Amino acid sequence: MKAFLITLQDLSVIAVVAAVIFGVRRLLQNERSRIGLRKFYTDWLCVAAMSAVSVYFFLGVLGMFKLPKKDANGHRITLLNCIPHGLLEVLLVVVQDLFVIAVVSGAMRGIAAFSRSERWQRVLRRFYSDRIGLAALAVITVYFCVGVSDLIRLPLPQSSGRSWSLLDVVFHGVPREKNYSAPLARTTYSQNRAQPLEGRHLLGTDQLGKDVLLQAMKGCSTAILIGTLTSLIYIPIGIVLGIAAGYYKKRVDDVIQYFYSTLASIPGILLLIALLLVMGKGVLQISFALGITGWIGLCRLLRGETLRQSERAYCEAARALGQSDVNIIFRHILPNVMHLVFINFVLGFSGIVLTESILSYLGVGMPIGTPSWGVMIDSARMELSRDPMVWWNIGAATFALFFLVLSLNLLGDSLRRAFDPKSV
Repeated sequence: MKAFLITLQDLSVIAVVAAVIFGVRRLLQNERSRIGLRKFYTDWLCVAAMSAVSVYFFLGVLGMFKLPKKDANGHRITLLNCIPHGLLEVLLVVVQDLFVIAVVSGAMRGIAAFSRSERWQRVLRRFYSDRIGLAALAVITVYFCVGVSDLIRLPLPQSSGRSWSLLDVVFHGVPREKNYSAPLARTTYSQNRAQPLEGRHLLGTDQLGKDVLLQAMKGCSTAILIGTLTSLIYIPIGIVLGIAAGYYKKRVDDVIQYFYSTLASIPGILLLIALLLVMGKGVLQISFALGITGWIGLCRLLRGETLRQSERAYCEAARALGQSDVNIIFRHILPNVMHLVFINFVLGFSGIVLTESILSYLGVGMPIGTPSWGVMIDSARMELSRDPMVWWNIGAATFALFFLVLSLNLLGDSLRRAFDPKSV
């Protein structure tokens, strides 16, 4: 029976892949699709993103296709197990770098495209006159650069087996100690047998001798990764449901309101804990749980704005000219609500980072050993009661989290003032 299920799974994988290939071939037979594909190939950003997605899809298919041969534990091996581990590690590192570069470049290109609009130029001029907003943006840029430098990895394995990141290369000369050490101390932090250190550490070291400053900086990559993945999940859901509820009204509005009112009636932290206890710990699990529960606020906001925009003269004129609902939504309504999406993204990002830290502190978020501020706070809470007290580990994580959340909130408030239609 088990062999039959494995064979059925392999046949299903082959059928899905064959259906995808057949669909792509049929799509390419259209002249319009071929013209679009030629334009697609001239855009290196699209090619890089599609290459990363294609490799992930290919590796996923190999991981699902099982062979009759068994490993030492008695489990069927997959085609993915047949790839040499070193080659697979290098491939995953290159694909991850391509994906990170594509996402960063896409975000920069989107900002540049929006800045060409006359309305957005007026917003930028007003934003540039806000010193608090500029200072917050500068702080967020520093966090972003540190996080991206840890996400971009080199195909060079460390002694621990993990590949090097750009941040690891910068901190390559920082030694690892045997135990706790206070900030800028020369010996280990102990009342009995203090031992000399191999180097000096600006924020000291933790119980395993790791540099606390480096661990706090590595937490930026986890915060950025989870915030980005979560935003990619909840923003499309909030846009689609919010605009649909505000534009179509009646039964569509009633169904969507009933759905998000029911979801909002459940305490958010309890719902997240329940989902993570079922799915397990990890970046993807946390991002998925935060994404499917975090779209309610954006949906309500866009519903109200769409109700207002759909009754304005330009929408009525578009309907009178015979334009379809899809055309009205994408050409007229969506551009006029994107400023709310942008502000919600900035303010929601801070909530995502803070929620991840809370979940990791409660023990249901990131696994132990993952560079995360919540994990650092969770592992350091017992250090406050030891003698002598170790305060720099929890202090570094707390201040790093505090300044990022504060900067994001200040930037969101500054953007809200810049987008205020009464003053723009």
